[in-house]
Amino acid sequence: MADTSGSVLVAEIGSLITRVTLIDQVDGESRMIGHAETSSSIEPPYQNALYGVLEATAQIAELTGRQLLREGQLVMPQTSDRDGINQLVVVTSAAGPMTLVITAIAADVSARSAIHASRSTYTALLQSVTLDDAAGQPIMSASGQSWIERQVQSLLSLRPDAVLIAGGLEHGAVDAVNRLAHIVGLTAVSTTIDSTGQQRQDVTARPVLYAGNSDARERVVEALSDRAEIFVVENLRPALDRERLEPARQELARLYEKQILPRLPGIAGLRRISRGSIRTVCDVLGLVARFMAERGNRRVLIVDSGASSSSALYAAPGRFHPAVLGTCGVAYGISTILAERGVAAVGRWLPFPISEADLTHRLLNKQLRPHLLPATPEDLAIDLALARESISIAISALHDEGVPDDYDWLLACGGALAHVPHPGMALLALLDATQADADQAQPILDIHLDGLGLAPVAGALASVDPVANRCHTGRERCIVP
Repeated sequence: MADTSGSVLVAEIGSLITRVTLIDQVDGESRMIGHAETSSSIEPPYQNALYGVLEATAQIAELTGRQLLREGQLVMPQTSDRDGINQLVVVTSAAGPMTLVITAIAADVSARSAIHASRSTYTALLQSVTLDDAAGQPIMSASGQSWIERQVQSLLSLRPDAVLIAGGLEHGAVDAVNRLAHIVGLTAVSTTIDSTGQQRQDVTARPVLYAGNSDARERVVEALSDRAEIFVVENLRPALDRERLEPARQELARLYEKQILPRLPGIAGLRRISRGSIRTVCDVLGLVARFMAERGNRRVLIVDSGASSSSALYAAPGRFHPAVLGTCGVAYGISTILAERGVAAVGRWLPFPISEADLTHRLLNKQLRPHLLPATPEDLAIDLALARESISIAISALHDEGVPDDYDWLLACGGALAHVPHPGMALLALLDATQADADQAQPILDIHLDGLGLAPVAGALASVDPVANRCHTGRERCIVP
């Protein structure tokens, strides 16, 4: 375990905002010494996430009087005068979603379970191909293509980051799953014309996760051996009445860290300074949810409404259900909210009259200029309406998995709620989004607002110093300013 006897700088890099928190020892316990946030620097002209971290660190240095930077670099290790830091810990939600294609046997069984598993991290589902789709379609199209040819042609244009194959009850028939593997194998081959005018076939061996009938593993691996980087996990739907999602969830999270995190601009410099792995925000928030549930014997729901993504994480003793929507957010992810719910759903929360056309223009302008802060009460109302819908969509994803509304502790994260002028406005938005009422399983609940973004900090600290994590999650005044 890393030496965290001195100060630790925790950076949360979002797609819109970078938050940095300085943690140090006070009277033998870890305490927050300073906190600052600034615009993320992952877009042009900077295209380096480290710049935003250094800018926020400079703000903390000015507030605390500590010298944390020297010649534009972090001072490491900490000196006897308590200048500098001992370690930098980084979490992020800014690397973008992992585009995913799901191939399964039945849309309402294996494909649905695969979608549940895909919500363990930041993913974007491009297409779901199921064999039962072919049942209601003609064998040959008007253009003379078979159903399989049409599916292959469609998938060739998508170029996903990964493919998830699911289907087949445990120890059931294997022919259908093998058919799916052959479809995926065909999509790895593309035909091009080289500089000499000769036709050439190129093979793109993308990651393929197989989470279907274990009896078909050998045939699936054989079908994809030269055309994919294949990973095999336990069957995610071993029986009609049972899901086993955790192995697929863990492998998808690992694939995200391997395939997508390296795309974060400036990640090489961050890894060199932090000397450790960089984790996702949804991963550390899940850790906090499980810790809160197990330690307090509570049923916890954490909701996070971000600029590009939204999450609803349910935890109870011995249970954990994540619903991470990688493209549903209140800034860059507005188009997903509109596609899921429509403009009218956003407009119903506004306390002023506005036509759907005008509201659509304002929402699209916000998506184009996400850094603009709300300048009027109308702008603020629109931001909170988007937060309501993004949280509602994430909670609906939990309900689709069969998660009950029995939570008794609600923790809300995300800048859209944290930066409101009065916490009562955030509370009203949460009550609207969750539709909490006296008829639900737990009519009385504790609601906490993470106004400083300390929940990800606590989760990030757990990987380097579990004692420091307990100091922060155990004190409500640190989580709820």
